[in-house]
Amino acid sequence: MPHQHHKRKESVAEKEEDKKGSEVVPAATAADGSSKQETTDSTVVASIFGALVSWGLDEKMDDVYEGSVGLVRPSAGLVFGVRGANGCLSILAPTYDDHGESGWRVSSTLTATRLLSIMALTRAVLSMKGLEEQAIIILTHHGVELPTLIGKDYAFPSFSFLAKYWQDPVGDVQQAARSIFTATLEKMSTEEKIGIVNYWRPYLPAATSGHQKTSKMNLRATIILGIIGADQPKLLTLKDCKDVAESLDFLLKENLPAAYRIAAIELMGRGFSSWEPHINSSAILRQLISATGLGTPTPAPPSAGSSPSTPPNHGTQTTQQQQQQPSVLTPAMIVMARQAIVQIASVNTSLFVGTVTFDLMHSRSAGERASGLKLLGMFIAKKPLVLYPHLHRIVESMVKCLDPNLPQIRDSLQQIVTVNFAELVKMYPNVAFHHGLQRLAVGTVESVCVVWDLRTATKVQVLEGHKKPVTAVSFSPDGKLIATFSLEENCVQLWQPSSGFLGSLVGAFGVVGGGGAGAGAGGGGSGGVSSALAGVGGGHMKSFRTFSVGGVEANVPLSTVLEQVKFEWTSDRAVKLKSIKGLELVFTV
Repeated sequence: MPHQHHKRKESVAEKEEDKKGSEVVPAATAADGSSKQETTDSTVVASIFGALVSWGLDEKMDDVYEGSVGLVRPSAGLVFGVRGANGCLSILAPTYDDHGESGWRVSSTLTATRLLSIMALTRAVLSMKGLEEQAIIILTHHGVELPTLIGKDYAFPSFSFLAKYWQDPVGDVQQAARSIFTATLEKMSTEEKIGIVNYWRPYLPAATSGHQKTSKMNLRATIILGIIGADQPKLLTLKDCKDVAESLDFLLKENLPAAYRIAAIELMGRGFSSWEPHINSSAILRQLISATGLGTPTPAPPSAGSSPSTPPNHGTQTTQQQQQQPSVLTPAMIVMARQAIVQIASVNTSLFVGTVTFDLMHSRSAGERASGLKLLGMFIAKKPLVLYPHLHRIVESMVKCLDPNLPQIRDSLQQIVTVNFAELVKMYPNVAFHHGLQRLAVGTVESVCVVWDLRTATKVQVLEGHKKPVTAVSFSPDGKLIATFSLEENCVQLWQPSSGFLGSLVGAFGVVGGGGAGAGAGGGGSGGVSSALAGVGGGHMKSFRTFSVGGVEANVPLSTVLEQVKFEWTSDRAVKLKSIKGLELVFTV
């Protein structure tokens, strides 16, 4: 299909699809205006479905329609039209000798509307009847095979029309629009795809001069090229990627209908690897975090002086708390923002961890810190592998939320931090907590174990001795010993850390000298460990007992480590190591 042909079709499509409520209607049913028939009537639904599907193009498909699904072939001369604003109809002239082919050659909007109706009805009707296999056959026929059967004059579905339904609240319609869009893009030649990109490029808000950047053409150009850039980034030039990225950023910031903002959030996450070089990534990430609905801090517990390990109240939010959530956020927007953040974190984990932890340690707002803490809690529970290399920095930022010098923030966030620490200890074998001492230990990929005092929110010891990442760590029941294990070394070390006033004093003075906050918002997730360790001074310690537990293990999947490796203390002086391959060893001091 020549580039000029694409441009003509998209222009016609844009004019047609801007009419309210555009939909395909069989001429016979629309002529008398009987639009109030009950859609739940299976006979009517079957009749409409039978009129919509393509007959006469493939004998096997005709057998599926009549034999397997039980549809009745419509009489010759049945045609389709588009109903627009005020009920006005645009109807094709009937033909009798094309076996239904001409209806797919006239208009890209008509093709898109008919396909959308077919696919939405296929999922809704046949799935309820248990005809999943037949549904797949029909969907494949119309979504993949139809352009080949019709030939070079096939009017590809209008991307403008499909973009309108990209975030449709009806699940079947949304899924159908996305499937058609993807299948259409796959069936097009490279020249045709470039023609689409060239047509929509001038309408991007970033490429539009003047104040008018929120017309339907501007918004749909952003969605269409955002989809193309996310799925097939090689079709966009570097300048295109920059314009699309800036246009998606524009949609995120503008006060637009929710459907456009949700689509922009989704596409920002899906195509983040393409957009990242052209945007302020940390600012975008913070904007998405603000759309997660996680910003309300948990109220302070009844006793402000209670321990950070006090079990939190897991009850539902009060009405007052719910009202504190921004009113502009919809449930769909909240879900999409969280999904986008997961995608961004998977592409650039250091950016995600660096931004969130920087804000946790520097924000003066308890609400902003609460959103970061809750977001980290979600990742700990659902995406633990993403956070693993950055655990030291994450723990450090959470501990800083308990700073006694910031009593209001400490009281507001104490319960959230407590829940997160509990999840960390449960999920990661290299994080341990001792209730009596109120200390938290975390083994790092830098081969050290860092011990924190939660009462003072300070680092009190750094245990140095391993040469490879620390895989597991655990306090003895009385808190007088710490056991550490490195799987890559297959080495267990036992430590006797200092406690009480002297240990806390050393840690407190060490933090003052050494920059515990680590790198800034855009820095590496674990790069702050070395600089932080430099300030601990006398808090460094060496192990007093080292054990070798066999051959060195390499390339063990991290998921296996999290599932199988752990310490279990059988007494104050005896600890059992459970490692991979069912290995169990007991060490006694």
